[in-house]
Amino acid sequence: MAASVLQAKAYLVHCFPSLGLNVLREICLYIGQRLLLPCIHSSSLRVYDLETGRFTVASLSRTFDKSWTYCLLSECRLLGVLSQQAIELNIDSCEIKEVGEVNISRKWPGLIRVGHFAYAFGGNRDPALKSYEKYHLKYKIWQVIGNMLGEKSSFTPCQVGKEVYLCTINQETHSWEAFNPTSETFRDLPILFRHISSGSVSFVHSNTLHFVSLTGFLLKWQLNKTSLEPVLRVDVQGTNNSSASSNITPMVLGEKVYWVNYAFGYLVTYDSVDGAITTRVQ
Repeated sequence: MAASVLQAKAYLVHCFPSLGLNVLREICLYIGQRLLLPCIHSSSLRVYDLETGRFTVASLSRTFDKSWTYCLLSECRLLGVLSQQAIELNIDSCEIKEVGEVNISRKWPGLIRVGHFAYAFGGNRDPALKSYEKYHLKYKIWQVIGNMLGEKSSFTPCQVGKEVYLCTINQETHSWEAFNPTSETFRDLPILFRHISSGSVSFVHSNTLHFVSLTGFLLKWQLNKTSLEPVLRVDVQGTNNSSASSNITPMVLGEKVYWVNYAFGYLVTYDSVDGAITTRVQ
């Protein structure tokens, strides 16, 4: 299906240029986008097509260690951040471009794209950072905005309506909060999960926020309630539970959610029907 979508878009652009760019853009959006999840490890790029269940494998011109964090800017464009470095990667052509330098050195920030900006929340460890900044997709520059309510690191922000939920594990207050990109303000969420650990994956499925921690706990929060469901122990596959920390925002398709093991670039799948979390090495 993904190949036919791409072919259809290319056919329209090359065979019907008289339609105009605006009309072609709208038709292409109607046709749909490919759902691609990049899995990066060292100099290897494995792109998983969620619709076909197949991988495309390529070699990159540089090596990326496990401290890099990513978010998709578009169907085939990826933003990567490590310390003060930032790159954009075209996952079709494998072209890598250095882009605006991050103002504050960040390892393992929470990255997410919303509208015309990508946001880097927190990062680092011992201590984690409260600051955040945004990346202008058009101008390729970073701008420091201010501080979150609490320190955060090694987590995946998730969009809920017009807000971005920032959910982490720490021993401080404000571990779960919401960010409004329009007003650039934060508010406390009515949930607090304290634990001596770091590293987590969060995503929303069926109006329920799911939170997977490096310690192997799965928590569920129905967004219309003010309490967590009982903590569940889950078997998170991967060395030292590293599959419970993702270097990219999870993607949801039907009853399954996909993310990437931050340490080895493996594909991780969560099945919302049976609650199983599996790691695909090959």
